[in-house]
Amino acid sequence: MISTDASKSNENCSIASKNFTAGVTKAGSVSNYNSIFTSEALAILIAINNLINDNQHYVLLSDSLSVLKALQCSNIHSKSVIKFLGHEIYKIIGNIQSIEFVWTPGHAGITENEYVDSLARKAPSSLISQWISHEDLLLSMKNYIQEEAKNEWKNSNSYQEFYFLNENRSQLQIFPSSRKNDVLISRFRTKTYLTSVKLFRFRLASTSFCNLCK
Repeated sequence: MISTDASKSNENCSIASKNFTAGVTKAGSVSNYNSIFTSEALAILIAINNLINDNQHYVLLSDSLSVLKALQCSNIHSKSVIKFLGHEIYKIIGNIQSIEFVWTPGHAGITENEYVDSLARKAPSSLISQWISHEDLLLSMKNYIQEEAKNEWKNSNSYQEFYFLNENRSQLQIFPSSRKNDVLISRFRTKTYLTSVKLFRFRLASTSFCNLCK
């Protein structure tokens, strides 16, 4: 019987796997760019590559139902870590009698789960796998760019001038959510509209041309 688990915090992301029959344990850290989903899958991957080496029947326990379902429904559109995991499982199928994946709810008092959960939380900081999900990396980059843009907007001269844009746009009644209004708000925030164009758009001027353009 094998059990796997992962633990993720703001500072660290770690995984652990243990073969309770053979008494062998594998634990360590993975890149913090990886999501908890990816980390749970990597914990299973470490078990597949390191804890299964005899022609026996294996039962692998995991508290990540999302990973097991994704593995069960794996296809060309699956996340890269699921494709990688599926490939590694396929490689060992011919060398063992069978392997069964079983979902066990976390923190439900199941001895194997609780033990591996503790191992994952106390895992050494040394990397046990350098694999990084490109989907998770892209998401981290996107979040970073959005946060930088948000900070830049807060530090801009227009932040106080357009105070009503500082709230959640879904709560604004003066600008109902639509593609047209989103574009309009963005243009106002970036000041890409000329003043004359703004006046003409809201019927406050007879033409969109300024005096020089005329």
